[in-house]
Amino acid sequence: SLSMRRSILGEGWKRSTYTKGGNVTVTIEESPGHDAVHHWIDKEFDKIDSPPAWDTAKVTLTATRDGILIGGAIGTCVAGVGHLGELMVSEGERNGGVGAQLLAAFEEWARRQGAHLGTLHTDGDRPAARFYVRHGWRVLYTIEDHYHHRATLLMAKELSPSHIAT
Repeated sequence: SLSMRRSILGEGWKRSTYTKGGNVTVTIEESPGHDAVHHWIDKEFDKIDSPPAWDTAKVTLTATRDGILIGGAIGTCVAGVGHLGELMVSEGERNGGVGAQLLAAFEEWARRQGAHLGTLHTDGDRPAARFYVRHGWRVLYTIEDHYHHRATLLMAKELSPSHIAT
């Protein structure tokens, strides 16, 4: 039989444990960080095949007008791939070039980190998908009935090496 126990640990941490047959307990920790397990997984993968180091860089981009935040983006770069996690522009500022500036800044940052490829996920039925296509991104695949039962697109763009010194 499978048993489950759930507890709230504070500071955004939640833990669930699943046990089947008493031999193995699987613990799921929903938390802001997962560095210890991530480090352990990396060490185990290195035992199988020791690839070059996967340094992770993170970026936060902001666009302001008169000191007021009107747009922002967050992203990462891991193993030569820049991933744009989020990009948002205030409703009243959309279609005025702010998003294009944030996207271009992200792409340049990723190139400076050594990225050869950019990736992102976006809703397939929203204007953002058309925005990214206009800026040279292409759809790699569509996941139907994904988040909130909407289609989600995985998009990518080849990033040429930067000519600007870091």
